[in-house]
Amino acid sequence: MDEVALKQIKQQLAQADALLARKQAILRALGTQGALEQHPALGSQILGAQEMSLLEDLYRPFRKAQQTKASLARSSGFGALGDLVWQWRNEPGVGRKVDDAVSTLERSGKSRKELVQGCRQPNIT
Repeated sequence: MDEVALKQIKQQLAQADALLARKQAILRALGTQGALEQHPALGSQILGAQEMSLLEDLYRPFRKAQQTKASLARSSGFGALGDLVWQWRNEPGVGRKVDDAVSTLERSGKSRKELVQGCRQPNIT
């Protein structure tokens, strides 16, 4: 066997290892979501996948969407304040307007410190 053939075999082995590792990770994730119980054929389809693209296509409908800081802030109740800050970003006196908005939102039960902190970096739980 020449050097080129050995290099190809090494590359194919690395691809097979990566495919197997990804299959295992996907099966673990689907197992924790309960998707394998709801879709019994999915496990065998994943194990039978011979290409990474097919594997990812099978997993795509079950993948959890990534949460951004903005989506976390909105879900924590800071969306209205963030929208106001964005709307006023280039206006003079934005600080006073933000203070007024924070005062209004304090009536929702959150403290001023929570609101300001939530706009800077929402709690990730």
